[in-house]
Amino acid sequence: MAILPIDPLEILSDIQLASRLRGVSVETLRKWRKVGKGPAYLKAGTRAVRYRAVDVEVWMLSQRVIPGEPKGEKPATTRVAPQPVQDIRLMPPHLRGQRGFR
Repeated sequence: MAILPIDPLEILSDIQLASRLRGVSVETLRKWRKVGKGPAYLKAGTRAVRYRAVDVEVWMLSQRVIPGEPKGEKPATTRVAPQPVQDIRLMPPHLRGQRGFR
């Protein structure tokens, strides 16, 4: 199987992209855009949507799945509550009740 070089300046319509992705319809591309999924796209005017071949390639690489690796596990995030200011002199003047900045 030959790997074709990507033309970084190539611009695709949604119809062209759907035919390249084989099995993905134009309607699916529209749904992906609506929900914020799929490859990055350009919008010309109010209706014309175009895809850069480079953006499609980057998106395709981000969809790579390696068998045996955990799927979609994200590190747990913890919220850290802001600590109260111990020294009032460290607060900005407008929060200390002063009218002007000195």
